[in-house]
Amino acid sequence: MPGNKLTVGLINNKLASCPDTPNCVSSESKAVKNKVKPFTFTGSPKAAWCDLIKSVKETGGKIKENKDNYLWAVYTSKVFRFKDDLECRMDIKNNTIEIRSASRVGYSDFGVNRKRVDTLRLEFQNNQDKTMNSNKDKLNP
Repeated sequence: MPGNKLTVGLINNKLASCPDTPNCVSSESKAVKNKVKPFTFTGSPKAAWCDLIKSVKETGGKIKENKDNYLWAVYTSKVFRFKDDLECRMDIKNNTIEIRSASRVGYSDFGVNRKRVDTLRLEFQNNQDKTMNSNKDKLNP
């Protein structure tokens, strides 16, 4: 079955390429069909990373690895218990978080990984806004 291999981790400081199947999206993909935009952040990289971790947990991800500006989380579908891998790496120089979400099995995911990234992006932006507002409150008591 296509796509049943677990492929996580950085390769030459980049996220793994998506396979030639529609069940993967990545901000580092060269293929338009798999391309999503990276997350952008404001404020400190540390605060943005904390916002990312919080967002992953809030959207149902279980974090498996978090080190050296790399995060790997697993999402499990409710009905069939399929596992999808989400990976992120921070690009401090460009104030971005590169992201990849891929199904472990099957060919098509009916857009689940793209929707997950969209949902996570919104949650991350909300958490970024809260962090920025909290920091403003600390500066202006």
